[in-house]
Amino acid sequence: KGARPERFRLAPAAALSGALADLYGLTVREGDFTAANAPADADPNEVRLALAQAGPIVLPEPARVRKIYLPSGDVLAPAFLVELYAGGADTVDSEAWRYFIAADDGRVLGREDLKIHDAYDFRVWADANGDKRPADAPLKDFSPHPTGMPDGVSPPYVPSAIVRMEGFNKNPMGAVDPWLPPNSNVATGNNCDVYTDRANPDGFGQGDFRVAANGPNTFDYNYDFTQSPTAVNTQAMASMTMLFYTVNWLHDYWYDSGFNEAGKNGQFDNFGRGGKGGDRLQIQAQDNVNGGSRNNSNMSTPTDGMSPKMQVFVWTGPSASKVTVTPPGNDVVATGSAYGPQTADVTATVVLVDDQRNTTTDACEAIVNAQAVAGKIALIDRGTCTFKQKTVNAQTAGAAGVIIIDNVQANTPPALGDGQPNAQVRIPTMGITLAAGNAIKAALKNGSVTTRLYRKAEPDADGGLDNTVIAHEWGHYLHHRLADCALAQCSAMSEGWGDFIALHTMLHDGDNLDGAYPMAPYASRSFAEAYFGLRRQPYSVDMTKDGLMFRHITNGAQLPNTPLAQTGGGNNEVHNAGEVWTTVMWEVYVALQKAGKMKGLTFDDVRRRMADYVVGGLAMTPTDATFTEQRDSILAVIAARNKDDLGVAAQAFARRGLGSCAKSPARTSTNFTGVVESLDAKPRIDLSEVTLDDGARSLPHRPSGP
Repeated sequence: KGARPERFRLAPAAALSGALADLYGLTVREGDFTAANAPADADPNEVRLALAQAGPIVLPEPARVRKIYLPSGDVLAPAFLVELYAGGADTVDSEAWRYFIAADDGRVLGREDLKIHDAYDFRVWADANGDKRPADAPLKDFSPHPTGMPDGVSPPYVPSAIVRMEGFNKNPMGAVDPWLPPNSNVATGNNCDVYTDRANPDGFGQGDFRVAANGPNTFDYNYDFTQSPTAVNTQAMASMTMLFYTVNWLHDYWYDSGFNEAGKNGQFDNFGRGGKGGDRLQIQAQDNVNGGSRNNSNMSTPTDGMSPKMQVFVWTGPSASKVTVTPPGNDVVATGSAYGPQTADVTATVVLVDDQRNTTTDACEAIVNAQAVAGKIALIDRGTCTFKQKTVNAQTAGAAGVIIIDNVQANTPPALGDGQPNAQVRIPTMGITLAAGNAIKAALKNGSVTTRLYRKAEPDADGGLDNTVIAHEWGHYLHHRLADCALAQCSAMSEGWGDFIALHTMLHDGDNLDGAYPMAPYASRSFAEAYFGLRRQPYSVDMTKDGLMFRHITNGAQLPNTPLAQTGGGNNEVHNAGEVWTTVMWEVYVALQKAGKMKGLTFDDVRRRMADYVVGGLAMTPTDATFTEQRDSILAVIAARNKDDLGVAAQAFARRGLGSCAKSPARTSTNFTGVVESLDAKPRIDLSEVTLDDGARSLPHRPSGP
């Protein structure tokens, strides 16, 4: 279907005249325009028109008018695209506009202001120049890790900066879609709505708020790392400004690789470009912080037309806790309670408590030796009541602090969670192992024992400031909008895709491609050192740092002999298996960057290619894909778009065991057994039938085997 060329009934000059009439309400006759020279490489359907003489309207340079076709129902309708600079004769300023004029009757089909006046200033952690990419975190850049080894070094905080941004995607008309409309007083745009969701029920409720502009086109909030994320509302304002910036940045970058309206992205208004609108992302900051939610984030992604929802949590801040026992003067590993003072330094003698029941040392009842406990450190055995109840009873007896001894053999002290009763706790509480507690009891039989309870806790971390966490969750949304996925194997790859989108955002031109790249260096500081981040190991193509292979998704498969952090779960745990997929995709991306450099391609050229391959590969992915099916979809897109990259990518897959003859676990497998690795990347030739003809008879032969 299409349109006939003879339906261009109007002349280009009439289209320009109509655009100026709409813009200024003044009539400029077709005869007032003269043809101007166009560049040698201009479109053949394009003309340049200038004004023959001065008048109330001035064209500082010739306008461009080009014949185009626009979708109109089931046909392509002829139209003129008009781009012009124009201004009044009484001003030194000019405007820049793009018009779409119907070629049959001159009606205005659309108009776009090309002048950047919807730009806003955001105080964020982002590159000041270039593509203004969000930084990994509010910390000194640790991607790649500066030493490439687990040395215990943590990156310091760095200041935020004002970054001006309107938007940078390229829509079908060649323009950008602004993140915010003109004169916005709140950071709610077409691509996302960011707000606090601190308490039940889910969603924007009483006491919640959005980011308010605090100056003309300005969202300028400083975050104070010496305070908690909820200390004052400006803390959340700063975090949500970063959230708004990062989510919009990801929208615009991946838009240009095909994750657009027709590709099922989320926007409130799709501008008639396909897909379903009304589904901008809902970003819930400090989610359920009043209800105690910590150390996580999640992404829910309905199909096109219903808003995806990202819930961003607060993360526990790092702390140092220890109990010093004298004699003999040794430090004992300890955990601090989730209730009561989070910073403490108390030294006093230890007294074993006695209460009113048979279990006389668990302090689940009122302490009868209160006179001995007053002003001392109460030594308490773990028992049947809550940790907090023990502390409250000791506090009532006048104790200066509490040590709770675990009641089972373990290498680490118990975690002392908050609970009942709902009472204010003013004294510090520390937990120690059963072995350490027994040693203190033995020492008490020989005389007085003094203990020092030391705890220093930094404020909690706001997850909205860790852009690797946000990019990870956004990666889930990208994956689930483009590929149908519900089973365990595909869900593991979704975790992997989340990490890969974060890594794709992290890597900069000039970075060491063989380095170690940790995930979530800011949010995870209370769980692991910066080298490991949130995962068992950093991502790297260096096998001595990241030795994960395809087989390592299988539960029980022996992990590589590299430094590993303990994150819990077997190899088939969704995040652990997802690490394997991220490692594989990182191998592909780094290989393409290295090959591109040899060919004279820029870093950004290859980066864009990789994003195109990801979007195209996900769009081709079968429902509940296996690892090898996802590999094949990506390779098929690469083969169709750039055969030079095909061999590079196939070799990279093979390096991690996903070569030509690799086999995935069964689609419905949950323990991921049945992996067959292949380290070769070679074409596979299948013969369906061979016929030998000697002139007299034919002998069909059907070969078997791969």
